[in-house]
Amino acid sequence: MLRELFPDYIIEEQHNVNFNSDLFDFCKYMKSKYENTDLQNNKTKKIKETETYTIGGFQMSNVNDKNVIDYTTNDGVKEHHANALKKLKTNIIFPTIENYVKTLSLQLKEKQYLEYRSWFVLYDKDSFQEFHTHPNSLFTTIYYIETPINVIRNEGDLVIHDIKSKWNGLNKIYIKPKPGLCVTIPGYYPHGTMPFSSFENRACIVVDVELKTKL
Repeated sequence: MLRELFPDYIIEEQHNVNFNSDLFDFCKYMKSKYENTDLQNNKTKKIKETETYTIGGFQMSNVNDKNVIDYTTNDGVKEHHANALKKLKTNIIFPTIENYVKTLSLQLKEKQYLEYRSWFVLYDKDSFQEFHTHPNSLFTTIYYIETPINVIRNEGDLVIHDIKSKWNGLNKIYIKPKPGLCVTIPGYYPHGTMPFSSFENRACIVVDVELKTKL
């Protein structure tokens, strides 16, 4: 679904796939392997300035420019995990990027190219994402793997704010995450995640797309 988001656009696409359980299993596996190491962005409940906006939970960074969606069996992950990541990248993420580029009517100039980086976040009880922007990102895509059910109103929602003040405050929209939902927004809009009190997990993969210029 394409709709106006303030002066720009947001794309919401619901996908019914059979590999979310493998993606969720991959996230849990990576958490068990790399928790409390340099590959975890949020080592404590307190935010580290310039490093992460995730409070609680587990965020897997793309250290050494290794994108989460590019992991294969050569990186030591299980074959069904690698297959699920490949399906996500090929069938959802890349077509979404191509679609959004068309929406922007973006024409790359000489020496310009698009580069992506990706990571995943596993939220748990009382964890959330502080409001922030992706200032170097042309746009950001979020794919939801697992989300709690039967939550109260706005609990765990993705919240996107306008960047211009209105007489009655800031424009904002709430998006209720659900498994298979892929949301793409301009990276410079402030956005965050509402806390939730559920003991169930909330897992997503985030992909930033940046416009680069070859030297």
